[in-house]
Amino acid sequence: MARTGRPKIVIDLELVKRLAHTQCTYEEIASCVGCSARTLKDRFPDEIRQAREGGRKSLRRRQWKSAMSGSEKMMIHLGKQYLDQWEKIHEAVDGTVTIGVILDADFYTTAVGQRANAAPPSTGSASAPGKKQGSRVRKTMGKNGTGANGNGARPRRK
Repeated sequence: MARTGRPKIVIDLELVKRLAHTQCTYEEIASCVGCSARTLKDRFPDEIRQAREGGRKSLRRRQWKSAMSGSEKMMIHLGKQYLDQWEKIHEAVDGTVTIGVILDADFYTTAVGQRANAAPPSTGSASAPGKKQGSRVRKTMGKNGTGANGNGARPRRK
């Protein structure tokens, strides 16, 4: 019996793998090879997953190599990602701003007396130039459980 319906679209699997290796989304890959994202998800899920994993490994390897060759920025980035290190911003009374990197969370525990995994202490209104303020501000509730603007709407949860 002859097969009916649309013929299968021919997709260049090597191109799909190269694009997935560079962390392209399904939609981006689909637009390059001329099919739908659903087609890619149905026909090549394992190949795309493996290519993306390979791309992440390659990127991590390059970052590690950069850090080991002395790139301070890369060492700070990897320290934040894998060693629970973070930046501490301190503004003195005279207006000078100091940004230091906490190299060891245990050091912070002994020096300040807070948990090692605790978030950095708030510096109030102090900030370094160019630093975004208020991105993690907790929304407060007004009277009777209404939103802070008094319109009766509750704030959205993030």
